[in-house]
Amino acid sequence: MEISDDELHAATHQIEEEHRSGMAAMPSQIAELREGEGARGRDERAQILSGKRRGGLALGQSPMPKAFHTTTGAVAPGTGV
Repeated sequence: MEISDDELHAATHQIEEEHRSGMAAMPSQIAELREGEGARGRDERAQILSGKRRGGLALGQSPMPKAFHTTTGAVAPGTGV
């Protein structure tokens, strides 16, 4: 595939403009992740993983699937099953 020098220059210019625009917007986007909606989502995930939210499971507290018992003969810790 061949492109002319003019096409290459135009494509390069477009990419440079997109890069500059993205870099200019980056500080506000990072702030939104840290302090805005992204931070609320991060806090909710942390609460779920630590078991502090109603209905959340703390790591290590989920029961073993029934298929695990029937295929391995193992007993899930603390269940007696």
